[in-house]
Amino acid sequence: MNLARKYALIFFLSVPFAGGLIPEFQFGPILMEGERLFLLLMALFVPYLFVINNFVLKVSSLTVWLFIYYAYLFINRLIQDTLVMPEVINFSLPIFLMLYFDNIDFKPEDYKKFTIVLAIVGVGSFLASFIQLTIDPFFYSGGTQEAIDHITHYEVMPGVYRNNSLYRGLGANEGAIALGCLSTYFLFQNFYRYQTKYLILTGMLAFGVFVIFAKYCWLMFLIAGMFFLYHRYPKSRTSLMIIGGIVLFFIYFFLFEQIEQSAIYKNRISAETYTGRTESSRIFFETFFARKPIFGFGVSSWDFPEYLSMFYIGIHVGFFDILFRGGIIAIILLIIFWIQVWRKSYRVYEKTGNPMFFAFIMNYFLINSTAVFISISFYGYYMMLFALAMYYKLFVIQGYAFPASIDQIKTK
Repeated sequence: MNLARKYALIFFLSVPFAGGLIPEFQFGPILMEGERLFLLLMALFVPYLFVINNFVLKVSSLTVWLFIYYAYLFINRLIQDTLVMPEVINFSLPIFLMLYFDNIDFKPEDYKKFTIVLAIVGVGSFLASFIQLTIDPFFYSGGTQEAIDHITHYEVMPGVYRNNSLYRGLGANEGAIALGCLSTYFLFQNFYRYQTKYLILTGMLAFGVFVIFAKYCWLMFLIAGMFFLYHRYPKSRTSLMIIGGIVLFFIYFFLFEQIEQSAIYKNRISAETYTGRTESSRIFFETFFARKPIFGFGVSSWDFPEYLSMFYIGIHVGFFDILFRGGIIAIILLIIFWIQVWRKSYRVYEKTGNPMFFAFIMNYFLINSTAVFISISFYGYYMMLFALAMYYKLFVIQGYAFPASIDQIKTK
């Protein structure tokens, strides 16, 4: 069991720093790359945990509903289209990941170790973002042509690109989700008592959030901040709303003209990126939804030739793309899974008063109302779901008192 807990720390430390640098290679029918390799190693711990737990495997409601959701998507595609081996892997690894979370036990020191690991990742993320912004935009790209093409495609002003930090070699949007989740985690480490080290780390991550120039990542940090202030200062909520309104008023009337003229505004806010969301959704509801509203078409709109013949990209809203793929049934199953996440988050909130996981859930739904990141197969999602499993087992099941500092965990 101790070995399994240690590997979790190795996983969360290794994926950002090494995942994008491992070249792709064929492993039987599986096209392996860095993050997938570390996930496969984690999956191999599940039979090990099964054996050392006296041939008993715990399965949480989260895992059950995630399995039902993925099984439905798989069977639906098999019936309506063809079997695609990468999809089998993409569905299987998150299930094994959740089983791994379900079957490892936690000790109080694991909370401290996990936070230290994330702090190392956070500092590394800041340094990578800073170097990419000021010295070399291709730093830590992983050296793949796809990553280099992605960098040059997202030039937000002359010589300035979207800076995906340590995660560029993992995928185009891994960095935005990871930095959004990391900044949320360390912001809420200050929930009971402000601590200089976590305030500094939150500021460093906020820098990374900004220079990634991804709109939904900016909103992730903003929403986390709103949850933080609303719950940390319950007696001052009205005052905070008034102050927030004044700040927005000031920005609108005094700074808007300068913001409007900036390259960042023109390229990352007012650009026609919204067309991909509104137009792709309009085509879906006008032409496709009524044809198969219950079961969908079995495949993503991004892989459906008829849809792509009408628009240059697939549906750019995650929930609508799932509706296209699996119909109303898929949406219901996905929502049930996130209800299970919310229920566990609420139990943690009851015991600790910390609303961090509510902010995570809100951000997941926000992201997928503007982009297509429904799958939990992103480092930031894994990190927050692991933290939820740890918080739940330590503070709800085992009854430890949530501390003002990770150095102050006390038994009930």
